[in-house]
Amino acid sequence: MDIEQTAAPLHTTLALDGLAGSIAAARTHARAFLAECRHPPLTQATATDALVLISELVTNAVRHSPGPCALGLVYDGDALVIAVSDTGPDLPRRRPGDLITGAGGFGWNVLTSLTKDIRITGHVGGWKTIVALLPVQPA
Repeated sequence: MDIEQTAAPLHTTLALDGLAGSIAAARTHARAFLAECRHPPLTQATATDALVLISELVTNAVRHSPGPCALGLVYDGDALVIAVSDTGPDLPRRRPGDLITGAGGFGWNVLTSLTKDIRITGHVGGWKTIVALLPVQPA
């Protein structure tokens, strides 16, 4: 009897202090992780989309939540799962972009346009996790 073996999903977690340097640290960590995603390899477009999603999610965590945050990444060959947890109790919401006052409003639209699925889970103690599913594009 032949049993097909499949590789365990590639995964990583990065704890961040929630300060401004967290955004660059998350991108650096993510670039190294994405370079390891080889079965199948990610297209440049998928890697770029992933970095945009990660930057946006971590930026929102730093900007809108007090305290630390965490980045989790999982790649199983079919999809890349991006999860960011933070201490902010407020849930993201779609709002119109504001170029005049610089109040933002573009992030949620970007996130939902790039992902196949995005979910928000609230946790005891006020934490929340936003999980985005990015399908793998064929090379």
